[in-house]
Amino acid sequence: MAETFRKGKIEDFLYKLRVRKAILRNQLKAKEFYTTEQFIQGQMFAVDTIIQELADEFDLHFPERIKKTDVIESNEIPETEWMHSAAKNPAFDFLSDLEEDIYTLEDGKAIHDKK
Repeated sequence: MAETFRKGKIEDFLYKLRVRKAILRNQLKAKEFYTTEQFIQGQMFAVDTIIQELADEFDLHFPERIKKTDVIESNEIPETEWMHSAAKNPAFDFLSDLEEDIYTLEDGKAIHDKK
């Protein structure tokens, strides 16, 4: 039972890695990420290496349905995965600069949502 549980956790982790790889692949296609192409390719290589090492270590042979997750379309990737990927992408590091923080609480008008 415990071995089946561990194998299930590894398979779940591998699925998440494949989702990450699909996100990276989609970023390579997007012109917004052209400046970080080498970085993204490095991440894809690292993810591929981890996937292969886990598959070899746990003697996992993926059925066809799992292999298809390797070509996940962007509309199939959970929103939380996209948000996490964008938050960690170095292309947006400039938003952390103090120079980008140009607004204060006194700017604009408060929005009061009435329901």
